[in-house]
Amino acid sequence: MSPLIGTIISGVSRPHFPLIVLESSLVQSSLSVLRAFASDRDAKTHVLLYSLLYPPSTLVENLSREGLSVVDRTAEVPGYSDTCPDLPELILSKARQAPDRPLTAIIDSADILCADLESPSKTYALVASLLSHITARPKPSRLILHFSTPSPLRHLVLTPRFSPTLAHITVHPPALLLHLATAQLTPPPPASTPDRFWRVFAPLAARTWEVERIVLGPGGAGPSDDGEIVLEVLTRAPEGRGRNVERELEGWTPDGPCSLSELDSLRPILEDEGKTRWSEQLTSDVTPDVSFNLSLTPEQRKSRAKVPLPYAHKGMCFDQTNTVTDLVPSR
Repeated sequence: MSPLIGTIISGVSRPHFPLIVLESSLVQSSLSVLRAFASDRDAKTHVLLYSLLYPPSTLVENLSREGLSVVDRTAEVPGYSDTCPDLPELILSKARQAPDRPLTAIIDSADILCADLESPSKTYALVASLLSHITARPKPSRLILHFSTPSPLRHLVLTPRFSPTLAHITVHPPALLLHLATAQLTPPPPASTPDRFWRVFAPLAARTWEVERIVLGPGGAGPSDDGEIVLEVLTRAPEGRGRNVERELEGWTPDGPCSLSELDSLRPILEDEGKTRWSEQLTSDVTPDVSFNLSLTPEQRKSRAKVPLPYAHKGMCFDQTNTVTDLVPSR
């Protein structure tokens, strides 16, 4: 597994992240990443899966395995079925009844939960109570929330007040990085500097309508069907533990986490070592490809150095001996 996302999934990351947020979009789903969390086979950790959108069988292969509890609400639609009279109490009671050991609670769609409760504030209060119960359990207990952009809960659950420590995993289509590399000449690090890349990438990724146009619009590559995903992993730790917020890009294939250079869809812009071919072109000498001479002889370089530049000698003049004379008289 990749160092960062692999340790987060396995629960051995330092610091420990009690809240993990998975964010999908119209053009890229994080279902395969969510499946990796639900399929965790750590014998010391109990997995509690709240299925509100996806059938449990799409997230877990063996539903009868030891250490797994499932609350299947996919058939319960408010107004069309006999729903539970007190959904918050059902969710909290299932967490309290879990075995007395580390607990991984997974809500496969916080958006559906918000729609069932018909209130973002009620959903926020419920999730806060659930997180409080989980943090009181032994480590590495954690709550995993999954929602799709745009979501009314996004800004509520990402605030430091809700949880000072979190891991926020946002999935992006590889076509987005291809677009940045070709249209704006900004490939991902280490091919470009991190400061330059994030200044271009972050605002574009936040404009979901533009990302949808790049992927689904005329000339777009369309949704990826090979299972390859770009993961933007943002981690936030309490103050006093080095850098408070860190952000990295990693890859995901049907086999699990990997580096960006291992994604076949990014091979056109990345070498196996993570270096772009464009960076090599920028450092190579292009003069052999032209039909005329662009180089200067040593004598020509010396003559060019003697040419006075107006902007470099503003306020000065040259006499016939090529000496510089100040135009401002001395006092």
